[in-house]
Amino acid sequence: MATQTLMDWQLLILFNFPKMAACDRISDLLTALRTQVFTAPDGNRFQVDFGVAIAEYPTDGITLQSLYQIASSTLPVDS
Repeated sequence: MATQTLMDWQLLILFNFPKMAACDRISDLLTALRTQVFTAPDGNRFQVDFGVAIAEYPTDGITLQSLYQIASSTLPVDS
């Protein structure tokens, strides 16, 4: 089985959501995506793997850069 790694960053901003509420809100979605088997147009089947990090304003930082740094520091580094 061949694997392909694609690096892509997405940003989701939730206003007036504490960190724990955000975690609770997206946990079902994350579980569904991690277990879903997709079929490509050529018929090959695949699953996605991804990491999620959450930073809370202003608790974790007050600028977009500081929030990004805090969130990205919690993700594992691919070797």
